Amino acid sequence: MNLIASVKPLARTLPFEVSTAVSLVSVDTARAVLGMDTESVTAQVERGRLRWVWDFASPGSETRRELRFWAGELGGYHAAPDDLAEDLSRVIAEIIGPTPGGRQRAAVLSIRFSISAQLIMDMVRAGVWAEDRVQHTRFIRRHSLENFLQARLIH
Repeated sequence: MNLIASVKPLARTLPFEVSTAVSLVSVDTARAVLGMDTESVTAQVERGRLRWVWDFASPGSETRRELRFWAGELGGYHAAPDDLAEDLSRVIAEIIGPTPGGRQRAAVLSIRFSISAQLIMDMVRAGVWAEDRVQHTRFIRRHSLENFLQARLIH
């Protein structure tokens, strides 16, 4: 007799917390929160069940999407879609966070948006995001982040 096969798996409760420093999470995190495979998560986006999702694909990537999900929505996923009628500008402001001097440090964005430093550089080089440099520190201008999030929201 296979002892492992005869043991019923126990239910597990894992408290899943996302740091307040993180605003957007990857599809892998969404999969973990929702208990779904990638295709099922994407289907929820296409059906409008997940409202606050952005495409962060590098400029020139027409054939693939790089989804980022608002962490604030994932916690309330089981609510009816009508409950997600948040104001876009408020959600964007919450996602970007405080921007002293109208800009955000690239290192902070890497954490807030769950993206790589390479993607940040790609966005700057493509003119998608406007940057300021202070010595060796890269800052991204808030208005370019707002424009990006408005344009890349998946409808």
